[in-house]
This record gives sequence, structure tokens and C-alpha cells, in this order.
Amino acid sequence: MKKTLIKILTLIAVMTLSLSLASVAFAASGALPEEFFSWEVLATYAGATMFTLLVTQLIKGIGVIDKIPTRIVAYIIALVVLLAANYFNGSLTASTGCLCAVNAAVVAFAAYGAHDTIAEVRKPK
Repeated sequence: MKKTLIKILTLIAVMTLSLSLASVAFAASGALPEEFFSWEVLATYAGATMFTLLVTQLIKGIGVIDKIPTRIVAYIIALVVLLAANYFNGSLTASTGCLCAVNAAVVAFAAYGAHDTIAEVRKPK
């Protein structure tokens, strides 16, 4: 129980910090988002992680996708969203594309870790 509580508090702290940093970045640029997801939001760590978590859970268990390990599905989703966000923001180059591959791993691990923590809390003992 103590480990679970620590994991939940850590998850809340990480998500709060991520959202706070994204808010500071938007406030500093003077452009606050007007919708839940925009390409600018999806290009951030918090936005990409949340989108990856939501889409992974939404499509998990569907046909052929169910046979692919969830971590690989999460990585592919994270990579696609980061590449698309950079493309639509006009900042996709060869170097940012390579960085997207690395950042997608970080986003996928964060999204999958968040799901594992929630699943562990909900698991009956």
C-alpha cells in the first residue's frame, strides 16, 4: 500500500510539473492555446505524453494491434505525433526528425509508466 501511494504521488507530481512547464512555455511565448490539443501543445512533452496515453488505451485490444506489444504501439504513436507536430509547426528537419525518434522513446515510457501505475492501483489484491 505504501509503495502504491508513493507511485501515485510521484505520478501526480510529474504530471503537475509537466503541465506547469508547458503553461510557462506558452505564457512566455504569449500564445495560450484555445483548444485541448493543438499542434503546439502536441509538440510539448506533456501534450505528447497525454495524447500517446489516450490513443494507446483507445486502440489497445483492436484486432491486429492487440498482437503487438503495447510498449511498441506507444512508441509508434509517440513518434507519429511528434513528427506530425513538428511538420505542422513548420519545424521538421532532418535533425528534428532524429530528435523525434529519441523523444518518442521518452514520451512512450512516460505514457506507459503512467498507465502501469494506474493499473497497479486498480488491480485487486
